[in-house]
Amino acid sequence: MAEITFFGDVSLLDSSMSSEYDINGEYVFNLEYVISNSTETPKLGKVNLAAPPVDFRTVFGKHPMAVGLANNHTMDFGAAGFRETLGYLEGNGIKFFGAGSAMTNYANPCVAEGDYGSIALLGYSFFDERQDGHGVASFDDAQVSRDIGEARKAGVDAVIVNMHWGAEESPVPNARQREVGRSLIDQGVDLVIGHHPYCIQPFEIYKGKHVFYSLGNTIFPDFSVSSFYNETGIPQRIYRKRQLRHNRLSFAVRYDVQTKKVTGIDKLLFHRSVLKKVGQVDPLGQTLWMPLVLGKFFKQQRKYFGFVLSNCLVDGMIFDVSALKHEVAMKARRLGPVSRSQGSDTLDCE
Repeated sequence: MAEITFFGDVSLLDSSMSSEYDINGEYVFNLEYVISNSTETPKLGKVNLAAPPVDFRTVFGKHPMAVGLANNHTMDFGAAGFRETLGYLEGNGIKFFGAGSAMTNYANPCVAEGDYGSIALLGYSFFDERQDGHGVASFDDAQVSRDIGEARKAGVDAVIVNMHWGAEESPVPNARQREVGRSLIDQGVDLVIGHHPYCIQPFEIYKGKHVFYSLGNTIFPDFSVSSFYNETGIPQRIYRKRQLRHNRLSFAVRYDVQTKKVTGIDKLLFHRSVLKKVGQVDPLGQTLWMPLVLGKFFKQQRKYFGFVLSNCLVDGMIFDVSALKHEVAMKARRLGPVSRSQGSDTLDCE
């Protein structure tokens, strides 16, 4: 039985990472950083992630069949960084989807064939990331419906959609995620793979098909990066992120294209730069759900605890007060002068 394994977010921000997880067949993941030796064209006002090329084979044992690029870090260093990323992928024969230009429909769908059969991969982001004619495929109901129709016309065995959505650190999907996830299945999608929240979220079986709201971080190390560049190209802050245990856990979903069934869900842990399997989850069961209000509580607790931990005992300081001042300033800008009750959560800047 030929399977495809789907992973969550992967950011190879240093060259020390490795995997002890045995991949059977082809695999796909969400590429959550810019592959570039240059950081000359940063996107302004956000956390910017980039790293020099790391051979995927040294980490996973082989190159992925394809990577998704529809996420909020693909354009972190503008069109130049994006072109470098594509150059690395194309130079190594790795397919990609969910980003490009309007003329190429942002590389949607990406059709692939092999021992597993034939599939159409589509990727979309809830974040608008475009610059100089390049960018990611932002989610648009009408366009997504057209893309699914085109994928079906290609006569593939399965149509699989990757979604970059949800709130960071939230252990449960929000109402919009559930609405879109189910709508995709209603339109003929065979499998929905979600990511972005930096943690595992529950999956559900809807009309006999799986919707994974978030597979979590597959490989995402602690990092400290220059970020929040201003118009003069000066970073306003060193952004630090220490990954907590829930940030290091993820699902690996094994999928049989011919039967259109999830054949296994492995639970993985990225610890001390090594990815390992630590358990399994019943594909026919349900992961733990909780009330949305409780999920929001846990999201806030994780964010604030993670922020404090990430900025304690760094660079000779007991606590980086400048990071706190920057967060407060961002919060004030988001809320604006109208109504503070309508503002978005602080510490949600990635």
